Amino acid sequence: MMDYVIVLAAGRGVRAGGPKALHVVNGRPWWEIQRERLERVGLPMVWVVSERVRTGMGEKAPERVVIADEMAPMFASVLAGVREVAQRGGANGVFVLPVDVPTPGAQVFRRLSACPSAAVPVHGGVHGHPVYISWNVVSQHVLPARPDDRLDRLIESERAEVAVDHPAVAVNLNTPDDFRRWEREEGA
Repeated sequence: MMDYVIVLAAGRGVRAGGPKALHVVNGRPWWEIQRERLERVGLPMVWVVSERVRTGMGEKAPERVVIADEMAPMFASVLAGVREVAQRGGANGVFVLPVDVPTPGAQVFRRLSACPSAAVPVHGGVHGHPVYISWNVVSQHVLPARPDDRLDRLIESERAEVAVDHPAVAVNLNTPDDFRRWEREEGA
């Protein structure tokens, strides 16, 4: 049994001027950079994307892609990803990573998955992503939920806060300026 990473990339990206997954950083679409960073972590991925993002990915699209409605609440995408993992079976748990949060190092994933139920990374007092959810918590609290629920509320009684040293967990790339700043500071 293993953990999966569910990458949420179905949003419209209104503040970013379009889908964040398709935003160009160092001449490449952001989703490609995220996929490479996730490949270094070494966990299987399920990408939840809109039709627009899937079309923009073209032939290079990741192997496991689930289409979600870009107008639906974010939790609808979480449900779509969790249901895809459930069909595959054998998961210990899932990490939920919005595409606009740069993938942190593998040590963050290891620290979070050591929690028996659910874990939220904290860096410098700021809560971030990826959020880890054990399969037991997914089965009890997430799968039975409605698409308009909120993940933070569903796992609130189960979650632990885990201090991590990787600042990326607290980064949100919401605007073109955020992407430019990250590109300058991190060099993608």
